[in-house]
Amino acid sequence: MLGSGFVLLTHRGRVTGEPRQAVLEIVEREPTGALTVVAGFGPRTNWYLNVQAHPEVTTQVGKDERPARATVLGPDDAAERMVALAASRPRTARRIARSVGVPVPTGDGPMGSDQGWRAVGEQTLFVRFDPR
Repeated sequence: MLGSGFVLLTHRGRVTGEPRQAVLEIVEREPTGALTVVAGFGPRTNWYLNVQAHPEVTTQVGKDERPARATVLGPDDAAERMVALAASRPRTARRIARSVGVPVPTGDGPMGSDQGWRAVGEQTLFVRFDPR
């Protein structure tokens, strides 16, 4: 069974419509139960392309399984989330920046400036799964 920091995403293939699964790291949880993840390998990531074509998905964290709807966040929202992530989970933020091929911000302290992290966020694909 997966730990609470990961979600098992069940989605449909964009071409076949067949069920597919991916295990993703949760980068944010909202009080509403919404989960936010990152497409760490960019816009050609299969699960990312699939949820754009078929946004109705199922998420499972531990034993809690629920239907959800996937939404790709816009660059402004993604930028703010990356700033918050860099402040709360700096190692995760640095790993995401490296995985998407963006230089890790430096300067203004050990974690870099908010402006630098906003720039990373604008180039990062955040997806939120809202429970239905």
